Amino acid sequence: MNKKIHVFTFFQYVTSLINSLKGFIFVIFLTPEAFGLWRTFYTTINYARYFDLGISTFSYYRGLITSLRKSYTFLIWRSVFILIFPSSIFFSLLAYKYAVIFDEKLIIMMFAIFFLSFSIQLYASIASIYKINKNINSLIIMDVSLASVSLVLSCILGFFFNLKGILSGMVVSYVIVFIYLYFKEKNNFHTKTRPIKYFSVGKRFCSIVPKSFIYYLPGAVSVLFINVDLWFGANSVSNEIAGYFGLFMGFQILVSIAPSSISTWFYIEDASGLNNSMKKLVKVCSINLIASFFVALIGLLGSYLLITNFLNEYMQTYYFILAIFWTLPFFALRNILVNILIVRNQSLQFSSIVLLLICIKILLFSLNAFDLNLFINIVQISNIAFTIAIIGLIVISNKKIQGLKKLR
Repeated sequence: MNKKIHVFTFFQYVTSLINSLKGFIFVIFLTPEAFGLWRTFYTTINYARYFDLGISTFSYYRGLITSLRKSYTFLIWRSVFILIFPSSIFFSLLAYKYAVIFDEKLIIMMFAIFFLSFSIQLYASIASIYKINKNINSLIIMDVSLASVSLVLSCILGFFFNLKGILSGMVVSYVIVFIYLYFKEKNNFHTKTRPIKYFSVGKRFCSIVPKSFIYYLPGAVSVLFINVDLWFGANSVSNEIAGYFGLFMGFQILVSIAPSSISTWFYIEDASGLNNSMKKLVKVCSINLIASFFVALIGLLGSYLLITNFLNEYMQTYYFILAIFWTLPFFALRNILVNILIVRNQSLQFSSIVLLLICIKILLFSLNAFDLNLFINIVQISNIAFTIAIIGLIVISNKKIQGLKKLR
């Protein structure tokens, strides 16, 4: 099984790499202001994946037991109709803001946003069903296919039609993938249940939602912590700065891919050891920090060559990278550390601290709107504060674990 997980992890990062490349291609034909608008728009829509309240992730962890697979597959499909469909209608209201920006009719924009937000959430649910059935190969094909098709279509259409073309490319990409899944993979998702039952909420569904929050909150607040920099920070300065910072976010993801994969592989090989041994955890974190630093350093040089030779209009992005790159190793630690907090049942404590940090960031951004230097300083400090908060929780929980062992 470990071999399958390693292969899946590898292709997860291949998919992340392909998705990150889109941003670097978009900036070739989009102005910084236009790219800032796109990045803000898509980051907002992409957050829709968390509106199933953790049902998909919860079902994946519980549904790995063979006898429970059908039950939790059914639960995922219920979340599609009970949670995902209504939340997509809510997201479609963003059309009132973006119809003018994308130069599109309101009704068409509403449908496009509804479909895109619904597709993002449905896609995540389908991925969880694949995981429950341990159908890793099909999941890899689906992930790489969507990333590749959307890369080609959104870049080609975007080149000719700008923001409207990029949006159309993303929508059509999901249509193509869903058509493929319907004709080739539909037997993997069939539950032999009457469709009307999918709309039934029931006591069991309501009782599961609070439990699924354990899996939902850490990921939701971690991504929110990052997105706030774009939504409330860069955009408070200008759309142009949001474009520069949006490109930096792509660089940030690229830099974290290699170190995060190293940590993930260590975690797969010895999850129990890392959860229970502080020495092993410190060792993996040290390797991660060193690897992140060197990758960030190489990325700094590479970004300078790329921007100065091909993207002069985005020179401000290089200054962002130059100012913030030394905090990226701390940022790259979050994946493995958050996993450990979830295993140790510290999701609520972690989420509460991160939500507090988010509120502080939003307050600082609002008090210092239009100040670029302060914006950069806030991002620097918050990246480190985030990691220190996680480490602090792990140290405290480790002391409690050691104390319990002594009592025994």
